Amino acid sequence: MTAFPIRLGAICALGLLAACAGAPPPAEKPRVDPALALALEALAHPQALLHLGTVPGEPKLGMPDGSLLNGLTGRELDAVLGPPSRVRHDPPAQVWQYDQPRCIVDVFLYTDEAEPRAVYVQERSREVKKIAPGACLGAVWQTHQAGIAPP
Repeated sequence: MTAFPIRLGAICALGLLAACAGAPPPAEKPRVDPALALALEALAHPQALLHLGTVPGEPKLGMPDGSLLNGLTGRELDAVLGPPSRVRHDPPAQVWQYDQPRCIVDVFLYTDEAEPRAVYVQERSREVKKIAPGACLGAVWQTHQAGIAPP
């Protein structure tokens, strides 16, 4: 008769220990390539591009644009720009849309070896005016880096 309360106590103790263990830590996000970060920072601050040096050992960047993102996986894109405002599914493509107050960035991803990869980036103005290449992408980068939720 006394074995039952001891077993019940042991089971409860094990249950409490298991609850304290908690959930496993979330998977680590991929790191952003320093050259890509430098180029996106240049897009976010085009006036500083004149004073911008290059990464030692890297070729000169020139004026970066959306093609910087070509080849990134969905996870890498999320690390660079954050989660998209909307995801549109147009098989076989996915279009990740990033909203900014004056423009929208569309990143077209196609599945390559079971993982979607960016193949094309389009920047659109919300107004009739054209937007400078890379300006909206730079704004998305800057918003993500500042930790501000997109509009």
